Amino acid sequence: MSYNSTSNTETPKEKKIQQRNSIVIENVPNTKIANFETAISVAGIGKFQYLLIIGIIPISWGSSIDTANMSMILTSAECDLGLSLFDKGLLNAITYVGMMLSGFMWGYLADVKGRKKIILYGYLADGICNIFAGFSQNFETLVFFKFLSGFIVSGPYAALLAYCSEFYDDKGRAKIPLIVGFSVSFGYVVNAVFAWLVIPQPWSIVFGDGVFVYNSWRIYLSICGLPMLIGAACLCFFPESPKFLMTQGRKKDALKVFREIYSINTGLSKDNYPVSTHTHTYTHIWYIYEMCSKKKVTFYFSRKIFIYSSISILSPSK
Repeated sequence: MSYNSTSNTETPKEKKIQQRNSIVIENVPNTKIANFETAISVAGIGKFQYLLIIGIIPISWGSSIDTANMSMILTSAECDLGLSLFDKGLLNAITYVGMMLSGFMWGYLADVKGRKKIILYGYLADGICNIFAGFSQNFETLVFFKFLSGFIVSGPYAALLAYCSEFYDDKGRAKIPLIVGFSVSFGYVVNAVFAWLVIPQPWSIVFGDGVFVYNSWRIYLSICGLPMLIGAACLCFFPESPKFLMTQGRKKDALKVFREIYSINTGLSKDNYPVSTHTHTYTHIWYIYEMCSKKKVTFYFSRKIFIYSSISILSPSK
């Protein structure tokens, strides 16, 4: 059954209204303009969200591994690199210095460029930095790569929580900080397991009569980059946040994401998702409709487009 038609009392001006962050639900007796919360609720929670959580587990370990792996190698690296007490303290602190210096920049980029891009490219770069840190042959090179790793990982770590939360409705969203937080904390366990398995081994690769040495603690540092690379590869299969797409006015792209979530969660065709979108463009007027005793009250404000993300506008009841 189709419910695309609206009330006969609708005026031509009403048809021109565009809510930038809204889409239209069609499976209710009266057409309703849906905000993000309504659209994601219709898409449901199911296999898509479970796969997403599984996919982000490896990259969620990134910040934990980056901040803890230096403490695992200090005893071994002290002999190989001739580290002083100050050098060891600097190696432990330099990752946090990079995080602090980059925090403001990453927050801006995540809101402008998108959550997925920041997470994907950020953790990919962080994984590469960890691998290169394992090839360091002196103290200065190791400090550089650890600083760069901290500078990079601050952004995707902060965007990860927002990205995951925006695939849940308001009821399920409260669980995300708990799930992601647990996974991040478990990263310290993973880091310790890697160190326990690798560092005590007598592995060593030597080139050029000791010019290049790749021994067990360096191999451990390179292995620390693998979870980020694996997680970035998993993230390639997931879409951009629909919330971000709607705030950018890309309603058609957001609708494709909602349909994909709906199809995976329900096993039904994407065409069965009961939401469509308008393409009208209308500027400088902000319309708010309220139903008061079955009477419609209209307010006009000569302002820029109101970015609509938190209310639903109902058509008049018959």
